Amino acid sequence: SYKGKAFVAARARDSQCRRRSRLRTVAGKALDTTLGRWLDKPALNKEQQEAVINTDGPSIILAGAGSGKTRVLVHKVLYLILEKKIHPQNILMVTFSNKAAGEMKERIKKVLPQKISSSEEPTVATFHSLCARILRRSGVTIGIPHNFVIYDTTDQLDTIKDCMEKLEI
Repeated sequence: SYKGKAFVAARARDSQCRRRSRLRTVAGKALDTTLGRWLDKPALNKEQQEAVINTDGPSIILAGAGSGKTRVLVHKVLYLILEKKIHPQNILMVTFSNKAAGEMKERIKKVLPQKISSSEEPTVATFHSLCARILRRSGVTIGIPHNFVIYDTTDQLDTIKDCMEKLEI
């Protein structure tokens, strides 16, 4: 049971998870690597490996801070691309923070071949940036112009102050 503990358990020893395999990249070039050397050492533990190779439907990784969620998600994307031959453009990763999205993009780029253009990379975004991207592309169908502006907290306060000043409130 969960009981506050991470679903993704502690890291396994390198020797348990390091299996050599020849993987082909999406560019058709052979990438000689081990699961543990795809990204960062140490390799994935048993629960993390199960999360990576489970490809039947959508996935959600729930775990505590520092438990390896980002590592699991990035390995899963690499597994889908390199082993299952899923085209990177058919993969969407959504997270809450810009930091996590940036980290996932960076780790994926380290492993994928240099020849893949940024337009062919998997989509990695925050919920907010993904929704903004969708609205910029398709929002006109519901009356939202493609050049809409999203106000941050400071912009919101300034706008309210301007309105109150104009209304002499």
